[in-house]
Amino acid sequence: MRSLLITGEYGAGKTAVAAEITHLLAEQGVPSAGIDLDWLCWVGPDLDPVALWRVKMGNLRAMVSNFASVDVERVVIAGALFDVDEREMVAAAVEPADLQVVRLEVPSDQAADRIRRRDVGRELAELLHDSPAVASAVHSAGVEDSSVPNHDGVAIETVAREVLAAVGW
Repeated sequence: MRSLLITGEYGAGKTAVAAEITHLLAEQGVPSAGIDLDWLCWVGPDLDPVALWRVKMGNLRAMVSNFASVDVERVVIAGALFDVDEREMVAAAVEPADLQVVRLEVPSDQAADRIRRRDVGRELAELLHDSPAVASAVHSAGVEDSSVPNHDGVAIETVAREVLAAVGW
């Protein structure tokens, strides 16, 4: 099994690109699965971040194992990584699959516009408040093997194909 994690700031298009990649792989007859890290541990109220990350990685490990049991060959994961330690924890969770990481690049104003179109209420307020710090952290983390632009006006299929090319799939 091989795995790909798509990282980037909020609004970069991680989930949309991951979904498109799974569709492209399916069209090629490659058994694949998509996972959004955000949904592997959506709990509240605010709990210990270290404990939450441990739960998230346990859930990821279980999903990858389940996918392997039905002969899935590629796992495409969407999620923001903030440091090398997080990358290593994801890599450990998807073992024995190799992990490649691609960061989506998007101008911050376009990312904020996408968030405004997508989210509402508290989620919107939190994401817009946290976006500058998240963008800075993701850009400086240095966890990616390569990066691909995902600017407005470029078809999502084009971006997905560029990501696939970047990882040699």
